[in-house]
Amino acid sequence: MQGLVASLLSQISNTPNKVSLGIATNLHHIELHENDIDLILSAPTGFASTRQAALKLREPGEGVLFLDDDNLIPADWLNGLINSINCFPNHILKGHVHYIDENFLRIPGLKDGLTSSNQLHYAGMSNLYFPSFVVDSKQFAFNQDFDHGGEDTELTFKLWKNGNTITVCDEFPVFELVSQEKSSSEYLLKRLHDSQKIFSRVIYIHGNCYDKFKRLIPLWAKSVILRIAFGKILRPTTHGFSAFLKK
Repeated sequence: MQGLVASLLSQISNTPNKVSLGIATNLHHIELHENDIDLILSAPTGFASTRQAALKLREPGEGVLFLDDDNLIPADWLNGLINSINCFPNHILKGHVHYIDENFLRIPGLKDGLTSSNQLHYAGMSNLYFPSFVVDSKQFAFNQDFDHGGEDTELTFKLWKNGNTITVCDEFPVFELVSQEKSSSEYLLKRLHDSQKIFSRVIYIHGNCYDKFKRLIPLWAKSVILRIAFGKILRPTTHGFSAFLKK
C-alpha cells in the first residue's frame, strides 16, 4: 500500500485538478504520516461494508474511483483518468487491470478480458470510476449481503439496469500484485465457480424474467436452440460445456 499511496500523492500534487485521496480500512497498524490523506481506520469488515464506509470521505458532487491495496499505478495514471473522464463525462469508466507476480513480471495468460471502448453490463470494482451524478443517486449503495464478495457485480449490474453506461478505457491501467497461490489453476477455478454463484444471485435480485430464463439455460443448449431455429442442428461438445462456466 505504501508505494500506491506515495505514487497517488505525487501525481495529485502535479495536477491542477482537484483530487483528494481517502483510505478506509480496519487495519490499525498502517503507518501513514501524511496530512493530505483522509482516513477511516475503523471501517467495518466485509467488502461491501468497507466500501460503503469509504463513501463518508467523499464530498457531494465528487466522482469516486476505487483502488485496492494490492494495486500499483503507472506514472501517467491520473492524467489518463482525467482525459478519459473528459472524453466520457456521463459514463462509468472501467480501466484495465494487468496482473503481475511478486517479481513485478506480467503473468502469462492472466488477463482482465476487457476490450477498449466496449460497454459492460457489470464490472470489478478495482480501477472503476463513477461520476458524481451516479454516486449521488439513490441507486448507489453497496449491498451488505455481498460482504463476502460480489459487491462490485451487484452494484454495477444494478446501475446498468437503471440506464447507466459502463465503458472500458485504455488510458488509465493499473497493475495488481498476484501471489503464487492466487495464480494457481485451483484458485482460479474456485474464483470462477464463486463468480458464477454470485452472478446467479445478482440476476435473481435485479434481473427480469428474460434474464433469469437465459441464466437457467447452459451455453451449449443455447447454441442448439439457435441452430434449430436456423435449421442447423449441432451436437453439444465438451467445449460447449466448459464455456458454460463463463458469465
